[in-house]
Amino acid sequence: MFFVAGAGEVPTRLSYDLYCVKHLCISSIYLSDPNEVSCALCLIRSFPNLQSMEIKVECDDNDIPALESLEVERFSDVTFNHLREVKLMQTNGTIPEIQLMKLLLAKSPELMKIIIEPCVIEESATVKILTGLIQFQRASTKA
Repeated sequence: MFFVAGAGEVPTRLSYDLYCVKHLCISSIYLSDPNEVSCALCLIRSFPNLQSMEIKVECDDNDIPALESLEVERFSDVTFNHLREVKLMQTNGTIPEIQLMKLLLAKSPELMKIIIEPCVIEESATVKILTGLIQFQRASTKA
């Protein structure tokens, strides 16, 4: 299913929760586009039984600023209680990507595995991403 942001403000969640959705695959997202990020977050918030998620990030410049919509504090009313596995593909360590990883780690108490497939070839960039992840607060001791 394709979900495209139109004109107007994107809601923080759908008008009803979809309990039947257990897997979400976002095949292409530009984290530099606040509307695309808002749509993705709306869906994620609206699937309370989500168990696994795959997100393919479209490569952006490394100079993307932080997004207010990805701040952990904005999710004080949300916990991803069933999320066990996350796969992020084509990451290159932009600030919004790091924010998304931090958010998922902080709000997923049942998270077992977060798989990160970087698009960068430089080993130093990959080490930088992993070093940051190790320092983030986790809701799950098993992640």
